[in-house]
Amino acid sequence: MRIALEVVIGAIILALGVWWMTFAQHSINGILSALVAALGGGLIVIALSRVLNIYSPTSEDLGK
Repeated sequence: MRIALEVVIGAIILALGVWWMTFAQHSINGILSALVAALGGGLIVIALSRVLNIYSPTSEDLGK
């Protein structure tokens, strides 16, 4: 449930960042909107890495 929530929140933040970029253009707001979009994309990547770690845990492989 937590992973799905991270994906949904990440997608919303990413979409808002891209939407903000269309209006910000080349300004300080453009840099801030790019950071917001990167935050949303980062949340999606974190959720996907948690899913992959559940299905194929690397920590068990390293301990052997």
